[in-house]
Formats: sequence, structure tokens, C-alpha cells
Amino acid sequence: MAHEIIGAKPYAFLDDAPLEERRARAVMLRRSLPEHARDLGALDSSAIERVCQEARPDPRDAEEAHEVLSTLVAATPSLVKPWRHWAEALRDTGRAATAQTDRGPVWLAAENINLIAVLFPNAPIEPKRELPDGVTAEANDRDAARLQLLRGHMEIAGPVTAAALAEQTALDPTDIQRGLQQLEAGGQVLR
Repeated sequence: MAHEIIGAKPYAFLDDAPLEERRARAVMLRRSLPEHARDLGALDSSAIERVCQEARPDPRDAEEAHEVLSTLVAATPSLVKPWRHWAEALRDTGRAATAQTDRGPVWLAAENINLIAVLFPNAPIEPKRELPDGVTAEANDRDAARLQLLRGHMEIAGPVTAAALAEQTALDPTDIQRGLQQLEAGGQVLR
């Protein structure tokens, strides 16, 4: 829009100032614009990778690992691998667990057991955990649980595909697509 204003023809201005005072010709646009319009939104891949590295969780202790697990809701072992020793320490103290889903195991914070029960209804949890009193795994909460899981993962993901999210969360790719469409409709992610 700024380039359109700077390069506007004299009839686009409503004032009486002469053309020389507008300084519109002093700005060279050829050096600042790419040759093709498709290159306007091109991002530097090294910058994207650097930002993704900065966004990845790197907990320094068990408390930070617990916070990451709470935010992510469910994380596959490959995502937890760099800080697995903290996750295992949390499991030993009863603050984390693993669920054996159809698509493989996932790590979870103990507070998210109700969300895991909704997302993976038949997944056994090790060590054995029960749902807190008054909490049930109702099917109508599935959308909210999936959205919470995806929001957590999108905070650390950077540009990511639905297939990659499916690998990180153990959810079905069509389930991921449905959740991403809901997040996109809410303005929280861009395609």
C-alpha cells in the first residue's frame, strides 16, 4: 500500500502542492521490490530454522519439563527425547505418565489425564492412573481437548505440516486437519 501511495499519480493528491514538493520521484522502488510478485512473501529458510530452534522447549529441570508436558497435553517420545530423564523423574514422582495409543506411546502431565482419556479413550496409562473424581471422558469435549493439544504444539512448532503434527501427537492426521481448520477459523494459525 505504501508503494502505491508513493507512486501515485498527481491526480491522486487532493492538495495544491506542486509535484516537486511531494518527493514521490525520489523513492526508487525497483531496488526494494522483488522481480516477481510470488517472491514478495518468501522467507529465509535459515531464519525459519533459527526461530524454530528458539521455540523448541529445552527444560533445565523437572519443573520446566512438567510445564512443557502440561502445555503440550501429549508428546511422543521423539519430542521428549532430549529431556527424557526429566520426564522419567516426573513419572517416578507421579506427576507424569505415558499412554499407549494406537499410534504409539505419548508422554503426558498427570493434570492432563482427563484430556488424554477424551483424545485416546482406549489407551492404557502407565503407571496406572484414574480419572479424578467427577471427571468423565465425554465425547463432546473432544474438540476442546484437541484444540488445547494443538495450541500447545503450535507454540513450539513454527511452520509445520499436519502429518508432522500427527507424528508428534499420535493423533490421526484427519483429526489434526479438523483441529487445524478450527484454529485457522479462530485466527490462531495460518495455512
